[in-house]
Amino acid sequence: MTAAEIDTMPNVSDWTTERLKECLARGFLVIRSRMLEMAACLQELESRGEKVDGDKFMIRLLRKMAQGELLVDVVVRFAGRPYTMASVARLPVDEQQQLLGKTDAEVEKQFHRPKGHKHPPEKCQSTAPNLFGIAANASPGDVAEMIMKIIEKSRDPKAVAEKLIPQLQRVKNKRSQDHWE
Repeated sequence: MTAAEIDTMPNVSDWTTERLKECLARGFLVIRSRMLEMAACLQELESRGEKVDGDKFMIRLLRKMAQGELLVDVVVRFAGRPYTMASVARLPVDEQQQLLGKTDAEVEKQFHRPKGHKHPPEKCQSTAPNLFGIAANASPGDVAEMIMKIIEKSRDPKAVAEKLIPQLQRVKNKRSQDHWE
């Protein structure tokens, strides 16, 4: 099948309502199946040391599915709502399953996007805590332990580490300055 064949929408105006509903239901099953297959392929490629390019958000979701941390039904249901999807994807699987039993209105109410936010939660600047105030008076060992816990629990350890480094540099500079005063 070529991209042109995939991009060509069939004329379904003469189909019966029953056939349309069957096609839609079958399509969702195919999507679920393909997403699980993609998650397995991604996991296998990465286990072989292969670098996988693609939409970063989707790659993260596929990784979580492959690791059993994200239900494929969550991805299918909330595909058009990245903020809600990212919020639900952070929940434990049992809580994700419970949300699937709720109406869209109930889920959206629980995970509504705060006014002024234009990005899903993982894009917000608030994912890394302000270490300057916390670490200024803590011992270096306590700071290191706290940072390791933050990074280990984060969805995107590299991004969190990149946000923490400038703050740690400020703490180091402040401590050096205080030491010589």
